[in-house]
Amino acid sequence: MAFWGSGFWELVYIEATYEIDTSERPSFGMVLNPRFLFSPPRNNSWQEHINTSWRSPYRITPHPQFTTTTMPLFPSSLLPPASSLELPEGYTIRPLERSDYTAGFLDVLRVLTKVGEISETAWTERYDWMSQRSEEYFVICVVNGSGTIVGVGSLVVERKFLRNLANCGHIEDIAVLSSEQGNKLGLRIIQTLDHIAQQVGCYKAILDCSEKNRPFYEKCGYTLAGIQMARYYDGSKPKDAPVKKEA
Repeated sequence: MAFWGSGFWELVYIEATYEIDTSERPSFGMVLNPRFLFSPPRNNSWQEHINTSWRSPYRITPHPQFTTTTMPLFPSSLLPPASSLELPEGYTIRPLERSDYTAGFLDVLRVLTKVGEISETAWTERYDWMSQRSEEYFVICVVNGSGTIVGVGSLVVERKFLRNLANCGHIEDIAVLSSEQGNKLGLRIIQTLDHIAQQVGCYKAILDCSEKNRPFYEKCGYTLAGIQMARYYDGSKPKDAPVKKEA
């Protein structure tokens, strides 16, 4: 792609959707789609560099639909059609967003296990780290009609040498607020992550679960395929670890 003979393809490899101000040549406008291109710094420091150094009458600014806080972790085009999920009225499933620190994401994770006291700065740093690896991390949120996150789930894509450089999906951190359980949100989360795994080329998805949750995942289409082994380096113990009997 070329733009008036300049290196436009290199300069505007961006994650977000951006507009070009074409007021001087209004007949030549365009909007760039998200995440097809390379990852600039999320503080928009690249923008000033381009606007001051690029020899062009056009200026590039973030599209008003997106900001650095609302930019999703991955393209929503990877999600299944909303009509196929049969969510409760007013509920949606969407990618994790940078602003979700205040939307209840960590509160939902606390249903699953300990989370700790994570500051907003630490949250943002971790989110930005994941966003630079958006082909590996796919975190989704179920949001109710009030905009509060009530369910979460993650897919982590492992790239292998096996099976002709295959991709394997790891489903992690499935959690739903206790007040929302019974609405089949866990099922919808698994269905969504399965869809994403297929979309990004995984040949299989695997997950670990407790014995009591095994029937649920079997209903989701998963089958027993081995035994999970774990070793904890921070002194933690798995919830389902058998109690040692004293000799």
